[in-house]
Amino acid sequence: MLNLLSAVPIASNEAHSKIPLTPSLPILLIVLGIWFFVSGILSKRFGYSRKFLFLTPAATLLAAVIFGAWGLFRDGFIGFSSRYENRLLFAVICRIFMVLLCVPFFLKVYAAWIGKRATAAEKSPGVVGFRAWLSPSNMIFAVLISAFAAGGYQSSFFGIFSLLIICLLVQPMVSSFKAMPSATETDDTLSVEREKILSLLELGTITADECADLLSALSGSSQPSPSSMGSRLTPQRRLTIAGAALLLLAFFLPWFSTDFREIANQLPEPLQYPVIELLSDFKLLNMNYQITGNEVDHGLGWLVLLIGLGTAGLPYIASQMDLATQRTISSIGLGIGGLILIYLTVQNLKIINIGLPLAIVAYILEFLGVMNPNWFKLVQKEIEPEPVP
Repeated sequence: MLNLLSAVPIASNEAHSKIPLTPSLPILLIVLGIWFFVSGILSKRFGYSRKFLFLTPAATLLAAVIFGAWGLFRDGFIGFSSRYENRLLFAVICRIFMVLLCVPFFLKVYAAWIGKRATAAEKSPGVVGFRAWLSPSNMIFAVLISAFAAGGYQSSFFGIFSLLIICLLVQPMVSSFKAMPSATETDDTLSVEREKILSLLELGTITADECADLLSALSGSSQPSPSSMGSRLTPQRRLTIAGAALLLLAFFLPWFSTDFREIANQLPEPLQYPVIELLSDFKLLNMNYQITGNEVDHGLGWLVLLIGLGTAGLPYIASQMDLATQRTISSIGLGIGGLILIYLTVQNLKIINIGLPLAIVAYILEFLGVMNPNWFKLVQKEIEPEPVP
């Protein structure tokens, strides 16, 4: 019994003493050293202080190396044969570069969210803000982060890329909401019209009865009936209907996709061969499983669809309901559906397919249609050139 117990740590030490060293490791160190200076240049572009400029690349590099080393131990790179060394080393390199790119990217986004270190164009609402945030440099960052995430974690490139684009669009959306024309403009216009009518009465151009009729007609035109509001297809309702149509399309597209080979490759090496042979015997190794919106567990996909379609149809179903109540109900419903989509995204980040990002985009379109009725007026005002005097 004593001999058996004493043999266990000896076997463990022999297994873990085989740390494979290949020419790829010096190349990795050289690449990381070069990236140390590159990350400093990238951080300088964001306008940080020299102290922050020196500490951020070093801390980022250290975090990336620790992150990659942890991946080596977790994935069984140390102690196993070198057959999977190149594949695992490639995945670790992708994870390291993903960390190095994510730090400056999210620092930039966070600084803009709290109102610091954002250019005038990035603070602008509407088209100008969207163009600034979807600049070539930000798009390159999003593409590279998505590619490294796909290489390091076998995540969906399109899914990660869609989430990063959503992060970039948050700030211009908020700026556009803040710059939304207020309802006081309509009140000012009505006040001017009333003053004109009253001035005509004072001059004797119209009688008192005619003045009363004109004022009554003016106040009636400024307050459309609920039925007319329910039947009118306004620009924001077109946006909501477009979001509902996109959501209906996304519902029948695959939200998640995976295959048995990918699952088997993630197992420890001693278990991979038996599982792969078993799957090969049943011809299931290369079979790809796709989960559409109607197949999501607990009916969450159906709930997301019903909320989206209900939001688009609420103005026509409840046409007698006032606009403020409609917006409140739609906002609560879209908030619940958005939380469900975020939950599905976080829980299944590695197997996201095209359907789920499209559903998120559809919810954003519906949210814009519900919360910002003057969106198209603001965009059109920025697109149209100013008249030359």
